[in-house]
Amino acid sequence: MSRFRLLFWILLGITLSLVLPIFGSYLSMMYFPKSRFAHLPIHSLLESMGGLMAVSIAAILIVEWPRKRAQRHYPWMAAALMGMGILDVYHAGVQPGNNFVWLHSTATLVGGVLFACVWLDSIRLRRRTIAALLWLVTILTMIVGSASCAFPARLPAMVVNGDFTTLARALNMIGGLGFFVAGTFFIRRFHTDGDHVDWLFAVHTMLFGAAGLLFELSSLWDAAWWWWHILRMGAYLAALTFAIRAYLDAERALLRMNRQMNNDLDVAAALQERLYPRTAPSYPGFDIAGHVFPSKRGCGDYFDYIPMQSGELGVAIADVSGHGIGPAMVMVETRTLLRQLAHTHTDVGQIIEELNRIMVDDTSDMTFVTLFMLILDQRLDTFQYVGAGHPAFMVDHSGEYQQLASTTLPIGMTEQIKSDSQTASLSAGDVIVLTTDGLAETHSIDGEMFGNERVIELVKSLRDQPAEQIVHGLYRASREFAVGNPQKDDIALVVLKYLGDKKSPTADVS
Repeated sequence: MSRFRLLFWILLGITLSLVLPIFGSYLSMMYFPKSRFAHLPIHSLLESMGGLMAVSIAAILIVEWPRKRAQRHYPWMAAALMGMGILDVYHAGVQPGNNFVWLHSTATLVGGVLFACVWLDSIRLRRRTIAALLWLVTILTMIVGSASCAFPARLPAMVVNGDFTTLARALNMIGGLGFFVAGTFFIRRFHTDGDHVDWLFAVHTMLFGAAGLLFELSSLWDAAWWWWHILRMGAYLAALTFAIRAYLDAERALLRMNRQMNNDLDVAAALQERLYPRTAPSYPGFDIAGHVFPSKRGCGDYFDYIPMQSGELGVAIADVSGHGIGPAMVMVETRTLLRQLAHTHTDVGQIIEELNRIMVDDTSDMTFVTLFMLILDQRLDTFQYVGAGHPAFMVDHSGEYQQLASTTLPIGMTEQIKSDSQTASLSAGDVIVLTTDGLAETHSIDGEMFGNERVIELVKSLRDQPAEQIVHGLYRASREFAVGNPQKDDIALVVLKYLGDKKSPTADVS
């Protein structure tokens, strides 16, 4: 902050917290020395509003402090505002009399003394100590307030014949001086750091200090008495500005975090999308197509074309439980491990067993992977497969449905699984469909589920189409069924259509 701006804010603070109170007091004593305006409802409204603002600002300081540990004076400020606010609320609820003045005076004393403790910011307080301080102040002030209302006759004399006693004036003087001491702390910080929060609390404490000292010059209900009430309300409004500023700062920080998170999610989604096969493999005898339709960034569904060490083609589809970045990371690990295992194993059952052995330690109790993997053997018109909690199905050349059932538990649910591979025969025109549950579990706006039967019937009606058209036809039909209802789950689809051409199989997965 430039010297000119710093000087401007300091002069403005002096004007608001010193010149204005003195000038207002001068006017009230010169022009309204004998004016009296006794209106308890207005007074109660001002005091209750001030007390509630004080407690609210104290709560905000308590919430803000863990994020701003360097502000070691925040706990003292919170304790001061909490104690003063509680006593002011009690003060607002009593009739004019001894306890009326007593509650106001003790509120000023507690606030001033505790605010002056901000100079102890060099002392590092532990969280438990701070919590104990806040609870102690809260409980003690509630006890004092309740006892003052219950036993007013036992209180020391605070007002006699409409004039405040020496004790009443002393309590307000001490409290006012405490506020002035705190004000010098905030002025010093503002001069050093230029933080407007310090400026606000400098004005806040100076106004309270002025109100405490002006108590000496006032009588109940006179113009000076109302004037220092107005100053106290101004002080609370200055502190309320801090609360608004804290809210706006938190909102801006949240927006920045949200933008950063969205950027990170965009990057993660882009990286994940690059891991999906860009084109279908060229594998003799087959027309193959696959696609992932994510519901949001960070997809837990996955499919892959995996070149085996023998030259055959492996195809896998998987669904990680849950949604978001966590499942997406598990998906990436699944893809990586399957590709590694395909270079060392030829049996799909062994691949799944080894995959589970590795991943069971990497997944939480609530995370598992359902997976279906097959290995094509075009030379024998067969394929071997394993469903780990994940079935698939086939529609043959005549339109008959054949389920490829799950044969073992999902990946990551238990340390050991037994995964014997199954073998199925192929004829020209057969269509193998691998899909995640997001397709069948699509719901209409009325809550009706798309269902497996619709999926099967659609494949039967589309089986003469190219694999790519079958994939997109299934997805398009599900979205038309759910019109008006947004997609809530990821969908992965792979279609393998056997053409029956007898050529040497070499999987080109590029």
